[in-house]
Amino acid sequence: MTGNLTSRRSSHKIVWTTNHFAVYLTIMKSVFDPSFQNDDVPSKIVFALERLSQVFRINLWRENKKHGLSPLQIQVLLFLLYQPADHKRISSLAREFNMTKATISQAVGVLEEKAYLARKVDPLDSRSAVLYLTTRGEQVAREVSLFANDLRQYLLAVDDQDQETVLTALLTLIHKLQLEGHISPQRMCFTCRHFVKSTAESSPHYCQLMAKPLAHSDLRLNCLEHTPVP
Repeated sequence: MTGNLTSRRSSHKIVWTTNHFAVYLTIMKSVFDPSFQNDDVPSKIVFALERLSQVFRINLWRENKKHGLSPLQIQVLLFLLYQPADHKRISSLAREFNMTKATISQAVGVLEEKAYLARKVDPLDSRSAVLYLTTRGEQVAREVSLFANDLRQYLLAVDDQDQETVLTALLTLIHKLQLEGHISPQRMCFTCRHFVKSTAESSPHYCQLMAKPLAHSDLRLNCLEHTPVP
């Protein structure tokens, strides 16, 4: 922390001094501190999520060694494999992964060099291009897409009701993080114009597009028919 910080109040904003920041660090508790975490359920959940993220990191590292692909390059392949054609643009990838177009372009360039993907002129805009997987790229994408399936196998052993509770909690958390701008917009029910949220615990949600009630287990995080709320 530099000495440029002052303790004066400017308008409605407090500008902290080095001492203020030091006191803040002393007062604030870390979710990684067992003495705090053991008596704080939200901290335990955050720590558990961090532990689970290690599974993804380890499995992605294995794919990296096998195929010579970075985690971002793998994500690009999976996005192009499963998302509709009108999303297969660098701008869409940048929004999806909350990265700059330059960073995405670099990853796309490497995949082009490996002949895993190619470009064609966008029929709706001749100034831009649509990305698509080559035959070899699709083969690799389908192979690496299984990197998280072993975690799913462990979840199958969890009680159905507990699975539904976890899903609902995670969807709520992701929705809140999106509203605060911490993650990119998700194609989830909570942000779709077709979704009608239940007003009573005993009644289900409803999807106007499919014209059917939605149980908690029916809620989606990555819906191809998602239409953002205006």
